[in-house]
Amino acid sequence: MLDTDYKLVTRNFATRTSKKLHMIIHPNQNGFVPFRTIHATVDLFTAAQAAAKADPAMEEALALLLDFMKAYDSVDRDFLYAVLDWLGFPPQYTASMRSLHEGTRVRFLANGYRSRWVQVTCGIRQGCPLAPLLFLLVLEALYRRIDSDVRIEGITLRSAAGTVNLKVGGYADDTASYVRRAAEVIIILAIARVFAKASGLQLNASKTLVIALNPTTAARQPQLPEPLKVQGLTVLSRYLGIPVGSIPDENYTWQLARTQLITRLALAARKTTTADQRSLVVMAIVIPKLLFIGRHQWPTRDIILAFQRMITNYV
Repeated sequence: MLDTDYKLVTRNFATRTSKKLHMIIHPNQNGFVPFRTIHATVDLFTAAQAAAKADPAMEEALALLLDFMKAYDSVDRDFLYAVLDWLGFPPQYTASMRSLHEGTRVRFLANGYRSRWVQVTCGIRQGCPLAPLLFLLVLEALYRRIDSDVRIEGITLRSAAGTVNLKVGGYADDTASYVRRAAEVIIILAIARVFAKASGLQLNASKTLVIALNPTTAARQPQLPEPLKVQGLTVLSRYLGIPVGSIPDENYTWQLARTQLITRLALAARKTTTADQRSLVVMAIVIPKLLFIGRHQWPTRDIILAFQRMITNYV
């Protein structure tokens, strides 16, 4: 647990740091950066998928949904301080972060018994207002390394606003890397290994998903380094709350949402007795979820009517 004085100080640091994050953090990193949203990260995946299907030159494009083991708890603190210096933070700022993290101890409570004190030598303090921002700064080194590697071609996105080359994007620790060919996966893994040695953030290859952005590539199943494997043609995986795969299935997405909401409303119904209370539950649980999914996968008229009936019957 962190005391009130600590949280007041770090909240002040977090507030002041947030004002400049948009100038420091990679434009495709949308977690905890003011005025950036999770929708932008999902949009990057959708745009990459559309580009891979439309352009024969990107037919073999893949998206790697990277999974880091014990992300917050494994950050090397010396690497964090080095990144702060590298990004141009004042020496006083780095010194303050060092004083907030060095010499920290924890003890565990189990069945009413406390353990001995244990010295903590790595990781960012959980519950600290600064923790998400410091984690973004650590990840910034990985984002810039991937983005600057000329061997990675990435996905070319074209629009009326211009052309961008998409190689990496994410929301906090949910990071996706985009490659044009399967051969580039080896480069991503090599970069991740070097980054892991420096930062402490280990890539969990067994939980890293590889999605073929064009269905024809998924059907061919290109060879990848073990244990990576291209996700099956009709398989869907959850990415930032949206089921994604080589062939998107809007009906499955909405059916899954309906099943989840029915389960949650059944639990809420046990504790709500009036129509006003149930209306509040709908506004707090149902509507936000439907709006989030609808932002990325537009529902049919039948789907809308089905949810209207569900809400009416519940209230």
